[in-house]
Amino acid sequence: MTADDAVGLDWRGQPLHVVADTQFDTGHAFLSTWRQWRDDPRRPDRLHWAAAVHTDPPPYPHRLLQLGKAYPRLGALATPLAAAWPTDLCPGHHVVALDDGRVTLTLCVAERGARDPLAVLRGWQFLADTCVLGPHTPPDALHALARLSHPDTRLVCHAPSPELAHALPRAGFAVTSPPGHNPLTARRLPRRTAGQALNPLPQRHPGHVAVIGAGLAGAAACHAFTRRGWPTTLLDRADGPAQGASSLPAGLLAPHATAEPTPMSRLADVGARWMRRGMQGWLPEGHGWRTGLMRHSGPSASEWLPDAMQVTPAALVGAWLAQARATGQLTTHWRYGAESLKKQANGWFLTAENGLSFPLTPHVVVASAWGSHALLAPWGGAALALSPVRGQLSLGRRSTLPANAASALPTHPANGAGVWLPQVDWCGETHWATGATYERGQSEVTVSDSNHQANWAALRGWMPAAADALTPAFSFGGDAGVAGWAQIRCATGDRLPLAGTLPDLAGLQPHRPLSQQARLTGLHTLAGLGSRGLTLALLCAEVLACRLTQEPLPIPADLADALDPARFALRLARRGKPVG
Repeated sequence: MTADDAVGLDWRGQPLHVVADTQFDTGHAFLSTWRQWRDDPRRPDRLHWAAAVHTDPPPYPHRLLQLGKAYPRLGALATPLAAAWPTDLCPGHHVVALDDGRVTLTLCVAERGARDPLAVLRGWQFLADTCVLGPHTPPDALHALARLSHPDTRLVCHAPSPELAHALPRAGFAVTSPPGHNPLTARRLPRRTAGQALNPLPQRHPGHVAVIGAGLAGAAACHAFTRRGWPTTLLDRADGPAQGASSLPAGLLAPHATAEPTPMSRLADVGARWMRRGMQGWLPEGHGWRTGLMRHSGPSASEWLPDAMQVTPAALVGAWLAQARATGQLTTHWRYGAESLKKQANGWFLTAENGLSFPLTPHVVVASAWGSHALLAPWGGAALALSPVRGQLSLGRRSTLPANAASALPTHPANGAGVWLPQVDWCGETHWATGATYERGQSEVTVSDSNHQANWAALRGWMPAAADALTPAFSFGGDAGVAGWAQIRCATGDRLPLAGTLPDLAGLQPHRPLSQQARLTGLHTLAGLGSRGLTLALLCAEVLACRLTQEPLPIPADLADALDPARFALRLARRGKPVG
């Protein structure tokens, strides 16, 4: 290979170019093509490169730097890539943002010892404009790549084996390079082959999207869509952002601890990684977030988590919306309570509670927590398994604590059978806080004494000394007593969020997988985050945005399916039960 060994992409007129790379290897092809993207004035706005990583051990930063030294023209790119390289390249998906987010590298690391060498490729759910095949790509990979192809997809392979070259026509590709030429290039044949229907051209060009709800979910959606160049309108019935459950005075961003990996623990691990990586770019430390958490797993068992965070949700919402406004793509409308959605031939028509209407829009994202249930009810909302969850946080002013009580309280955030926050800025003063309750099916937001007592009893179960020190605050009224914050969160039947396009219940096919179910085109939701909004909102927004642009997902396919709004309806249909 030479420093000029770029893939040679034809990307004129495209806002986004997506590459599927079967073998990242040393990263040479990616670095060369990234340099080509930088040098080409006709380049697309964004380049997204998804690569399967099979090497054991996988490429490490020092190898990238060695490559940059061997090819000086790549050195200026190898250095920032090495700096952004994931510190723990474990099996799963790892997203690396480069050039201010305009270039994305999604590393898909295979499970160690995986029996199926093509498992990563088979799990991909996107449409590729270019497929790059490493020199050891087996012929069987072509059928997986055909599933990711559209009429304009181009295939490039350096030093292909004779077996792979002979298998191209059977997999639906026609060779376009001269005989013996390296690299070999091919185009997708415009017909169904080997049982694989030809995908339509992907809709990469930005379309307008209306986001309903200005909490963590809605702000994350605005952040994800505007950075992709989508004109975005944010609507909320309040007079500003973060007025509902996202007005929580403070919360924790931490992994979800389980004995064995679960979908929630895996999602929380990825989501927490995303948040840690981005937080310093959104807010300065000490202004809306602080690091460090003591996790209690038993009466005498605890673990210090230096990367966990205490976060003020409203500050994070404000930061995401500020970045979205900076793109010039965000418009906000406050005191607009969406009441109904009507399907039109080329989009969705919104009507507000005060009778005002919103112009026709091709895409709507309903992200209004428990309010999503009523808005989506006419469109199969009952099949989304959403329910309200009341949460009450108990807070006390630190200035009223007796000296002996203050000295008995932990100085660091902690979680166990609840949450302990030693310093929370609320209503202009510094408070301590504990809670919050988790009451499914309750939608009353009035602060109650019984919930305060429940929070105190929960604290006493895992931090008895702190609970004893706070007994007077929970017993007395007035300035020395406990205050409360209460709001309604929203959760699903399996406690996993919803992130995707709503199913068309009339077209459900029980024998088909989720990815092949009929959808209500243009109607999407991002809801059901429960008490994990800080950890999962941005990750779920990225999953939704990637679905709409048909680019590589930031998580493996099984986790993306676990977020699919069609999952509950499909389960019912497979059991022969009514779904709507």
